[in-house]
Amino acid sequence: MKKIDRRWIWIGLGVFTVLLRMVAGYYPHLVESWYSRNWFQWLRYVNDYTISLSPIPLFYVLLIGIFSYAIYVWFFRKKTKRNWRQRLVNFGFSTLAVLSALAFIFLTFWGFNYARVSVEDQLGMEVVPLDGPDLAQEFEILTKELIDVRNQFGEIDQDHFHQGVFHDQLETDLRSIVIETFQSLGYPTGGKVRARLLRPKGVLLRISTAGFYFPFVNECHVDAGLHPLQIPFVMAHELAHGYGITDEGSCNFFALLACSRSDDLVYRYSGLLLYWRYLAGEYRSYYPEEYKTAYHELLTEAIRGDLRAIRENGKLYPDIFPEFRNLAYSTYLRTQGIEEGMKNYNRVVMLATAWRKHHQLSQFSD
Repeated sequence: MKKIDRRWIWIGLGVFTVLLRMVAGYYPHLVESWYSRNWFQWLRYVNDYTISLSPIPLFYVLLIGIFSYAIYVWFFRKKTKRNWRQRLVNFGFSTLAVLSALAFIFLTFWGFNYARVSVEDQLGMEVVPLDGPDLAQEFEILTKELIDVRNQFGEIDQDHFHQGVFHDQLETDLRSIVIETFQSLGYPTGGKVRARLLRPKGVLLRISTAGFYFPFVNECHVDAGLHPLQIPFVMAHELAHGYGITDEGSCNFFALLACSRSDDLVYRYSGLLLYWRYLAGEYRSYYPEEYKTAYHELLTEAIRGDLRAIRENGKLYPDIFPEFRNLAYSTYLRTQGIEEGMKNYNRVVMLATAWRKHHQLSQFSD
């Protein structure tokens, strides 16, 4: 019997999972019950208590493996005698098989979560676009809370934040508060998602990315070059991805809730400060002059100094291809059903406002 070319198997699996994903988009409740709360949770347990126990980020291991295999194919694999047409067809067939395998792995291990029930539906919130007066009210409330939390630090310098964030318990602490937040909202938290600080510093920032969740190794990664005040929020955001939340605005929302509930003052301040930056961007588009007044007259010098420090730190790692990255990632998000693309990050403003109103909170840390 003639041996089956394994590439056909991967192509078949890839086509099947892509078609299944297209159908799954019409049945979010089935996806929620069968995949997100069952199959995906079992995958988390198996992965997090086996390969993720590695002390080395698996992203590095995968890159080394791919590079090593490429060297093997180029220098040591036996070459067959084919003309250029045969080589071109073979290359195209292999490329299709690789892309199909990636689609199968991506969707199986994480990607079907894009079709699950939305966060607002699961939490019973009404999420609507905010007009100018609503934004102004939310901006005023959050600014007061931000000032209150920052004042609790007293007179400190930027070194305090470095000491408060870069410690051995960073990953453990943030995973604990994310798990606590998820469970309090009725979300399952199978496994023990890893969150790694990637080095060299700036490796992600130079492509306009602070962190990412990599489904092919089921781990979160955060650029170690971020300012310390950004790291808790970004890591909580990526951990939310790891526990099955896909859209960016929802992950920002969960990161805000988790950080604001923490007993650690640095984590709480990180969550509020980074959410304030999203909210301020929206508020400024409606009220540019009022925003300038608020920035210079309402914010304390300490908060303005923290914002300047974040901006100056970002300048250390200038973007390489910012427009290409934004276009590519917006396209990716739209293919997953997130029509607003990169603007989805700002959806946190609508979610957070709806959450506060739904629970009649005067501040997020209530």
